[in-house]
Amino acid sequence: MNQKLSSVWIFARFANLLALTKRIKRLPTPVRLATGLAMLIIIGTGLLMLPVASLRGLHLNEALFTAVSALAVTGLSVIVPSRDLTPFGQFVLMVLIQTGGVGFMILAS
Repeated sequence: MNQKLSSVWIFARFANLLALTKRIKRLPTPVRLATGLAMLIIIGTGLLMLPVASLRGLHLNEALFTAVSALAVTGLSVIVPSRDLTPFGQFVLMVLIQTGGVGFMILAS
C-alpha cells in the first residue's frame, strides 16, 4: 500500500511541476530572464552565507553584494575572496562568475 501511495505522490508532484513550467513559458522572455537572474542571486547569496563557505561568516549584505557582482561580472567585492572564503566558497564564487559571463555572452550575441 505504501508503494502505491508514494507513486501517486510522485505523480502529483510531477504534474505540479509540469503545470508550473507551462505557466512559466507563458511569461514574456524578459520577465523569465529577470526571474532567472533573481533566482541565481538568491541561491548564490544563500550558498555564500553557509558556514562552510566562509571563514568568518559573511553578513547578508556582503554575500548579496558579492553574488550580484559576480553574476554581473563587474569584479567589485567588499570581501577578499582568498582570505574570507573557504575553497567551497571560492568555488561558488567561480561558478557565479562563469554563469554571469556565459549569460552576458548569450545576451550579447
